[in-house]
Amino acid sequence: MPTFMVYISEKSVLIQAMKRILVASIDIVLASSKLNARQLGPETPSLTPVGPYIFTGGIPGCTNGPDNSFSFTWEFNTSRNAPICGVGWDTGTNRTISFKGSYVADGVSMLLIYGWTREPPIEYLVVESWGYLNPASAAIRKGTVTCDDALYDVLEGWRVNQTAVDGDTQYIKQNWSLRRSRRSGTGITASVDMNCHFNAWTSVGMELGTHDYQLVSAMGYSSKGKATLEIVT
Repeated sequence: MPTFMVYISEKSVLIQAMKRILVASIDIVLASSKLNARQLGPETPSLTPVGPYIFTGGIPGCTNGPDNSFSFTWEFNTSRNAPICGVGWDTGTNRTISFKGSYVADGVSMLLIYGWTREPPIEYLVVESWGYLNPASAAIRKGTVTCDDALYDVLEGWRVNQTAVDGDTQYIKQNWSLRRSRRSGTGITASVDMNCHFNAWTSVGMELGTHDYQLVSAMGYSSKGKATLEIVT
């Protein structure tokens, strides 16, 4: 009997220790998920017409001019905001987007083609470069695609209780293409074939709706940097 009692005591201690480890692991996962949820997309921008283009007005450090270009200088020491600065079109298409300029960042940020569709509301991101943290780390990898002679990871993500393009707070689905060979520095010259990315998403069941706006853009998040980009027509 004493031996039996000792066994029960040791087993109880082991169970309690396992519970503590499990709770700690869940806390770590939840904290990571909250961080990744914030990393997975920018705040909804306010858009202003500039000639034949639209521009993200009202963002500190984000300036437009001439119509087809923007400059964004940022320094954020907080993870609360993820402002996006860019120029583009009020209606997205499967166009090939050519742009040039520079992107230098220290921290968490992105250089990307950013857009939305409606019905259903889908946020899409073709990421050409980013800082030291993979911005799609919380998304699910669905495959790869080669567009414009570059390899991209195709990923599907979600954001919860975020504002969609229609202004409603809801569960948002995201389509990602993440370029493995990142563009950075000065003297960037790039072309992004959106048709290639749209077809890649469709091929793995990642739907799109009716197109809303589409931007050449940079996003700052808990980082500092500068991007100066111009759409090449």
